[in-house]
Amino acid sequence: MVKPKSVELTGDGKTLTDGSTFGPLLERAKVNVSCSVKEGKPQPKVVWYFKKKTGGDMKELNGETITPDNITITRVLPLTVTREELGGELTCIVSSAALEADIVKKIKLDVRVPPNKTFISGVGEHAVQGTLLTLMCKVTGARPAALIQWFNGTTPINDSDQNIHQKDVEMADTTFETISNLTFEATRFENGRKFHCEASNEVTLQTNDQPMHATRELEIWYPPIVRVEPKNITVVEGSKLLLKCEYESNPSSLEKVVWYRNGEKVNVYNTTHYEGGTTDQHSLIILNANGGDMGNYTCVLGNDVGNGTSEESIDVNVMFKPQVRLKMEPASPILETDHMNVTLTCEVVSGNPNVLDEVIWYLDGEILKHLPECNGTDGEENLCNEVDPSMLLLQDTTKSFHGNYSCKGKNYAGWGNESAKAELVVNYPPGPAKLTYSPWRVVKGKSLVLSCSINERGRPEAHRYRWYRGGRLVSDIVSQNWTIDPVTLDHRTYFSCHGINAGGPGEMANTSIDVLAPPSFKYAMNHYSGALYKSQNISLSCTVECAPLCSVQWLKDGQVIDPDKTDRYYVVERKIEPQVNRNDFEATESTLHWNMSAWPGNALDRSADTASYTCRSSRNLAGPPVNSTTKFAVEYEPENILVKPDIVRVNENEIPAKVVCSARGFPMPSYTWRREHPSKSASKDHGNNSLTLSSSNTLLLGPVQRKDGGNYSCEAYNRHGSESTVVILDVMYVPECGIKQIELNGEQVLVCSANANPAEVTFSWKLKNDNDSLTDEKITQQGVHSYLYLSSSVDVYRTYLCYANNSVGMSRACERDVMGTKVWWRDQQKLILIGGIALAILVITVILCIIIICICRRMRAKSKYGSCINEVSIAQSIISQALPALSPRINLSFSSKTSDRTRLVESQSYPHNLEMNKIEDEPEQNTTQGENQETELQTPKSEPKVDSNKVQNVVTPNKWPLKPGVLVHVNSNHTLSPKNQARLHSQATTEESNLGLLERPKTEEKSPPKIEYSKKSGKPKQNVVSGILKNIRRKSDDSDDDSGKYKKINKTNKRAMSLVNMNKTAYVVQKNRLKSLFQSEKPNIIVTEGGSSH
Repeated sequence: MVKPKSVELTGDGKTLTDGSTFGPLLERAKVNVSCSVKEGKPQPKVVWYFKKKTGGDMKELNGETITPDNITITRVLPLTVTREELGGELTCIVSSAALEADIVKKIKLDVRVPPNKTFISGVGEHAVQGTLLTLMCKVTGARPAALIQWFNGTTPINDSDQNIHQKDVEMADTTFETISNLTFEATRFENGRKFHCEASNEVTLQTNDQPMHATRELEIWYPPIVRVEPKNITVVEGSKLLLKCEYESNPSSLEKVVWYRNGEKVNVYNTTHYEGGTTDQHSLIILNANGGDMGNYTCVLGNDVGNGTSEESIDVNVMFKPQVRLKMEPASPILETDHMNVTLTCEVVSGNPNVLDEVIWYLDGEILKHLPECNGTDGEENLCNEVDPSMLLLQDTTKSFHGNYSCKGKNYAGWGNESAKAELVVNYPPGPAKLTYSPWRVVKGKSLVLSCSINERGRPEAHRYRWYRGGRLVSDIVSQNWTIDPVTLDHRTYFSCHGINAGGPGEMANTSIDVLAPPSFKYAMNHYSGALYKSQNISLSCTVECAPLCSVQWLKDGQVIDPDKTDRYYVVERKIEPQVNRNDFEATESTLHWNMSAWPGNALDRSADTASYTCRSSRNLAGPPVNSTTKFAVEYEPENILVKPDIVRVNENEIPAKVVCSARGFPMPSYTWRREHPSKSASKDHGNNSLTLSSSNTLLLGPVQRKDGGNYSCEAYNRHGSESTVVILDVMYVPECGIKQIELNGEQVLVCSANANPAEVTFSWKLKNDNDSLTDEKITQQGVHSYLYLSSSVDVYRTYLCYANNSVGMSRACERDVMGTKVWWRDQQKLILIGGIALAILVITVILCIIIICICRRMRAKSKYGSCINEVSIAQSIISQALPALSPRINLSFSSKTSDRTRLVESQSYPHNLEMNKIEDEPEQNTTQGENQETELQTPKSEPKVDSNKVQNVVTPNKWPLKPGVLVHVNSNHTLSPKNQARLHSQATTEESNLGLLERPKTEEKSPPKIEYSKKSGKPKQNVVSGILKNIRRKSDDSDDDSGKYKKINKTNKRAMSLVNMNKTAYVVQKNRLKSLFQSEKPNIIVTEGGSSH
C-alpha cells in the first residue's frame, strides 16, 4: 500500500490552498472546483462536502471523478453559485486504506449577491405640517453592502440638502442589512409627493441589473391658506356688503370659521345684521351697514390640523351722520373774579366723515347761535368758509353766563343728534360778615360762643367760615358758630371771621374780647407744713391768681395776723405778671415770715407753737374770695433709739428671734437694718456693707449659718437726722475637729484641735478597732487642744478617733492612722539597701582610681620626669576628702503604702549621718474665728525642743535632673511637684561640712520630723533612696553658683580640679559611665516589707 503523495485543490483552473477563500463569486455564476490526488494504492476515495455558514451537518455533494493519468485521481465539482453558498465552506476528504487518518482540505466561498429586498417605513397614513419626519429605507440580502440613493419625485436628494444617515449591519449569513434614514420637516409642499429610495452594489453594476427601489407617497395635513377680497370697499350707511374668504387646506373640510374686525371677533350669529361666516358659507354678508361696521376685516379658517389667518384684510368704510359732544375749556366751574374767556367746542364722537359743515348752539334748550352765518353774497361766502362752526367763544365770563350748553352738527350724511348738555358754572364769593359773642362778661374757665353771619352766601352757597384769633388763622374751626370752653388767657385778644366758598372769601368782621379771672390759688399751701424747732428761716407762702388783682390776708387759728401789731411775723407781697404759655393770669404772691429773733430762745416750742395758718384773698368782679389752710407743726430729729433684745443667741441652721427697733422723732422716723462687718477690709471685700436687710423696725432672719454671726445695725432716720444702735447675733454650732501628729519633748504626740462656739469644749479619745483600747496613754487638754502621748510599746497599726463636745452637741469623729515602730536591724529590706549602697561606694572608689591613673598617664606623656608623683598625691588628697561624703551613715525608713507622701531630708553633719524620713501632709483646719492657719502647739510648762541630732529641712528641686549629692525618695504615685515637697529640718547653728571640692550650707530646723507607722506591723514606715550620685560637675575657676548651694573651698581644691580636667575627653567618658551606673530611667521605686522592689 502506498499513501497518496499530495492533494491539490483548484477552482476554475486556479490552485487553491487549504483554508483559503475562493472568490469573489457572483450569484448565478457557474464554476468548477476540483480536488486532485496523486498516486496512492489502493486508489484513494475523494468526496466533496458542503457546510453552511449558519451551521448544521456537512452535506455530501455530487461530483465527477476523472483520471487524467494513471497516478492522478481528480474529483470535479460543478457549482452554480446561489445564496445558499453565502459564507459556506467546501471540504474535500481523501480516504484510503494506506492512510491512518483521512486527508481533509477546506476552502471558503466568497459569494457576492445583489440586494433582494427593499422597503420604506417610518410614516403612518399621514403627517402634520411642522412635524419632523424620518423616512427609513431598509435594504437586505446584499453582499457587499448596498448604497442607497433618495429621490423626491425624480429629483435626487443630496446629503448636503437633507439630513441623511446610513448604516450597514452584517447578518449571520454574511449579507448586509443597510438602513438609510431621511429626516426633514413636513410642509404643505410635500403633500402628494412621492419619495423613493434605490439600492445597488457592485453586483448590480457588474450585471447591469436595475437597482432595487421602494416608493412612498406622502400625505401632509396642513391648516388652511386663506385669502380675502376685495381689498377696499366704501358704502353709505344702510347698504349691504359682501366680504369673500377663499382657502386651500388638507383636509379640505373646515371645522372653524371666524371673522374679525379690527382684531375683535364679529358676532355672525346676529342674523339680523349678518349672513354667512360659517363652515357652510364662509363668506360674510353685512346687512344694513352702519358706522359700527367700519374697520379692517380678516378671516380665520380652521381644520383638524389648525387655524389659518388671511395675510391681507378688507378695509370697510361706511359713511354716517355725526354724533357730537360739547367740550368746555377751561373746565367748569370758573371764578367770576378771574374774568376768564371760555371756549366751547362741538366735538365729533362718531361720524364719517368727521368734519362738521354746520353747528347749532343751545343755552338752556334755546338756540344761542347757528354757525356759520352766511347770507349767500360772494364776500360773505369767503368769510363763511374761514369760520369754524364747531367752536364758540364766551368773553369775560360773569355769573350771567351760568347755564347748560349743548350743540348739534351736520356732515355729508346729514344732521346728527343734539349733544348732551354741559353746565357752565360761574362761582362768586359771599357777602360781608357780622361777628357777635355771648356772654358779654367773659370769665376764665367758663365758655364763650362766637357767631359769624352773612346775608349773600354766593355760588356755591357758603357753609364754611374762616376764624382768626389775634390775626392767626384757626384752621380747625370752619363752622358758623365757635364755642370756646374753657376760656383761657390766650383768648384775651381780638377775633375775626368771614364766609368762604369756591368763589373766594367774603368781607371780614372783627371784635375784641377781655377775659376776667376769679380769685384762685395758683400755689396753695400744703395740708401739712413743718419746720425744725431750731430753724432760723421759717415762712409760709401762697399765690392768688385774679383779674383784676385782689389783696391777701393771713390768719392763725382763725385770727387775722396784723404785722403792724406783732413783731413775731412780717408779710412780703409781690405781683406776678400774666404768662400766656402757662395760661396764668396776673397774680399776687404773699409770704408770711417768722421773725425768730422775737421768739423765746430763738426757737419754737414743740407743742405750744403748733397751729393752723390760713391764706385768704379778697373778692373781685369775676368771683368770690378763696382761702388755703395748713397745719403747722414743730419737727425734731430721731432720739432715744432702743433694740429689744440687744443680744440674740441661736443655734446654727435655726431661725433667730425677731428684733424690734424703736425711737422718738417727728416726722415719725423710718428704719433700716444693715449687717456690720468686723473690719474695713471685710467691708470692702463684701461690697454690700450698705445692703439693706429690712426697711421696717423689725429684723426677721431666716435660718442662719456661723458666717452670719456678728453685729447688726438699726438706723432710725427722718429728714432732720438719724441715730443708730446695734444688736449682736451669736451663732452657736457643733465642734469640728482635726488630728495632727507632732514630736513633743522627744515623744510622738497626737494633737486634736477643735473649732466650736461656744469654745468651752471637752475631748474624748477612742480606738477604731473595737478589740483594742487605750490603756497607759497620757491625755492632756489645753483650751481647744487635746494631747495624746503615743506609747512606744505599741508596734501595731492603729487608728485613733477624737470627739469634741460643747453645749450644742458632739462633733463627728476625726481619725488619724499611726504606724507601729520596728527595729531597723530586723528589717531585711534595710539591710539589703545598706549593702547595696556600700557596694556602690566601693565601685565609685575604683572608678576614681582609674580616672587618676588615666590622668597620670596623660601627664607622663608630656613630661619625662616624675612630676606625676605630686599629681598623684594631690589626687589622693581629693579622694580622701571626697570619700567621707560618698559613704555616709544612712538611716532609712520605708513605706509599703503607695498613697503616702515622702520628704527629702538631710543630716546635720551630712558626711556622717544622712536620714530620710516620710512626713505626711497635715490636714487643713477650717476655723471661723481667725483659726485658719496651722500653728505649733506649746504647753506652758515645757515647749517642744529641737533635737540637734535631727534632720535638717532642704527644699526639694521641682524638676529633673537633680544636682549632685541630692538624695530623693520618689513614690510611684507621686512626683517631685511643689505639692509633694517636704518640710525639712536643720540645726539652728550653721556648720560647714568639708566635701572636698564642694560644700553645702545648712538651713535652720523649724519643726521636728514626723514618723508614720505601718498598719500591718505597727513599725515605722521606711523610705527608698534613689539616685545617690548623678554626676561629677566641673566648674571653671571664675564661675559662681546662683543658687547659693555650692561654692569653692580653697586654692588647693582649684588646682586639684584643674588636674582632673586636663584630659577633657576622658573626663566626659568617665562621667557618662557614672551616669549609666547610678541613674535609672525610671526613678520611681517602691520597697515593700516583703523585700521585693518594683
